[in-house]
Amino acid sequence: MTMSEGEIVRNYQYASNRSGQIQILAQLNCTTPGTIKEILKKHGCDVPIIMKTTYVPAAVYCAVQERMHKLESSTVSENNPLYAEMQKEYTELDKWIKSVSIRHKENKRHE
Repeated sequence: MTMSEGEIVRNYQYASNRSGQIQILAQLNCTTPGTIKEILKKHGCDVPIIMKTTYVPAAVYCAVQERMHKLESSTVSENNPLYAEMQKEYTELDKWIKSVSIRHKENKRHE
């Protein structure tokens, strides 16, 4: 690293865009943003959590929702061996849906 930990912390604290500064500091010091975050945390800085956004096509999202609806409205009784498998699948799909952000542009046709 070319900067001391103290210099990294000071540079970060005076930055107007702290999230962006982490990447800049990483590049300047030939290291990863994760290493810079570790240094900042070690020195008591509040480091923002950056969440990745996953873009999912609308058709995929709709297909998953449709499958979940079928599982919800299924008439399989709790005694049926398939019930546990269906519950597991529903839980996994629900978890996936909650973990992604859906962004899509609808194509508008000009008639």
